[in-house]
Amino acid sequence: MDPLEVFIYEHNTLLHEMLQHDGLHNIDVDDVGFPKCTRCQIDEGSVRCTECADPYLYCDDCAVENHICLPLHCIQVCFT
Repeated sequence: MDPLEVFIYEHNTLLHEMLQHDGLHNIDVDDVGFPKCTRCQIDEGSVRCTECADPYLYCDDCAVENHICLPLHCIQVCFT
């Protein structure tokens, strides 16, 4: 079987494993395979702060709102 076909078939399983490895095992993913923003539950959660104790993923807008007073925190984009 072609490796790309395997990836396409198993991408949700691979994403779950990657999320578990990052300590995000309780996050639900949608049909596309991306978790929803923890705060607004509308957009895809693709951003998290590496310095906050909060391990959850947020959309771009919510991450900016969460860190408006913390401009020096390191923000990690997890998925693009």
